Amino acid sequence: MTDAPETQSDAKYDSSCCKVTRIAAKYDVLDYAETAPWNSHNYGYPTEFDRYLAARYHGDSTSNHTGDSLRDLDAHFNALVTEAAITTADEPSSQQVVKYRPRDVYEILSNKREVGEQTRREIASSLETIGIDTDDLRADYTSYRSIQTHLKEHMEVDTSRSPTTREVARKTLLSKVNRIEAITPQMLASLQKNGRLADIGEDITVPSTPDDMRITVDVTVENTKTGDVVNVERLLADEEPDEKD
Repeated sequence: MTDAPETQSDAKYDSSCCKVTRIAAKYDVLDYAETAPWNSHNYGYPTEFDRYLAARYHGDSTSNHTGDSLRDLDAHFNALVTEAAITTADEPSSQQVVKYRPRDVYEILSNKREVGEQTRREIASSLETIGIDTDDLRADYTSYRSIQTHLKEHMEVDTSRSPTTREVARKTLLSKVNRIEAITPQMLASLQKNGRLADIGEDITVPSTPDDMRITVDVTVENTKTGDVVNVERLLADEEPDEKD
């Protein structure tokens, strides 16, 4: 990584920089970002927002966060934009009207997740109810290319990644698994409420509320030639194997 500028300030954003910082300032996304451990680091960047991006991208040795990929950082940023838009909407009960998480709303609006047309209409209708124009919100979403350009050209961050270590791969996998386990109950409950779950023809009752569900994701890899199956977490176990002589 190229050395960052040494001058720091208390400024939150430099809205004259590019679309990323203009949108960040427009929605004041830092008000919706987690504060620890990012605010304890001195990355040398002149604005609080750039220091936050640097921390998200590079990760933190004192936490389980190993650093976002460009796509994950972009999705995280757009989720903050969505949360800010919903929270500051004209309707006082906006967070009750929009029943989906900001990250889910972003992924569905930007067609990054496959859902039924009814779900799309439900989200669009709920946003419009609280005064949010979905086309305007989509226009404010950034792309991972925009994030990359901001990191490289304005923050002088080397966005090339070193080869993935087993620890990084394990933590990345676990974060994805944890996310699937977190969002699945809400989606199932919504489908159950609207009578849109598949009829599997068995005497099985699906809980109607997320709190009554326990979702388990087991990721395995199968050798299609031998039929051998192994849990991926075993392949990414903490301890490195002993070195051979």
